[in-house]
Amino acid sequence: MIEILKDAFISDRMLFHQIQKEMKKYLSRDEKIITKIVWIGIEHKARLSKKGIENGPILQSIYGHTFGYAIESYFDFKKYSHPEAVAFGMMLEGALSQYIGYLSAKERMEQTEIIRGLGFETRIMESIKVGRFIKEVRKDKRSGDSFALFALPAKIGQPIDSKHYLVKVSYKDISKFLKWFSDDQNDIQFH
Repeated sequence: MIEILKDAFISDRMLFHQIQKEMKKYLSRDEKIITKIVWIGIEHKARLSKKGIENGPILQSIYGHTFGYAIESYFDFKKYSHPEAVAFGMMLEGALSQYIGYLSAKERMEQTEIIRGLGFETRIMESIKVGRFIKEVRKDKRSGDSFALFALPAKIGQPIDSKHYLVKVSYKDISKFLKWFSDDQNDIQFH
């Protein structure tokens, strides 16, 4: 479900709001609602992948994954499942979008609330070392020597860059962001 939610958050506002609206039925395991949301998610992913899987709109699907993979790797792929790590990645990347001046605090909180509402943990109890975390981000196949690439939302249902779909963020700016994120009284602490 987190994969459908992240695709909706970055590229399909109507689907995101439908998931919000149907969340109680989804959580009660209403088979009709689950089937409906999964099919909509599959159709959405098919539309995104029409131009291939390495470029074009499908790149929006890495939303939550750049930081998500870094969290998985930071904890040696033992502490958090892939969906849990992507949920944390979405929270961090949504905050990164807010930090660089795009996503509103209100929409960022909407995302966090629906992640929490779907039963995902939104706190990492251990403090994360910024330098080591950035080393994990550097391992991402889309990262360069001085930057990482992110698919970031400008607002719910819309990526920042709808032409290239990815945004370069320097490791220096990522480091500043992580410190800002911790100082902003968030549930994930970096030091």
